[in-house]
Amino acid sequence: MKTKILKTEPEYNNACERIYMLINSSPNAIEPESPEGEEIELLSLIVENYEHEYYPIEAPRERPQGFKPSLTNRRSCNE
Repeated sequence: MKTKILKTEPEYNNACERIYMLINSSPNAIEPESPEGEEIELLSLIVENYEHEYYPIEAPRERPQGFKPSLTNRRSCNE
């Protein structure tokens, strides 16, 4: 697979499929410094970049209603 910046959904899907294929290509662990390990690392970075750009996950702005942390059930360190 030619590695490049992902700009479309099909490119993203192809990169994800390639990562899956590489991970499952051997019953043994893939060494990080091997060609397969380096390809997985590079593809993972460009997939992460694509997801960050097109599927951002924002932190909640406020706590959900009804959520109140409780310290009453915690035991003291002296108990």
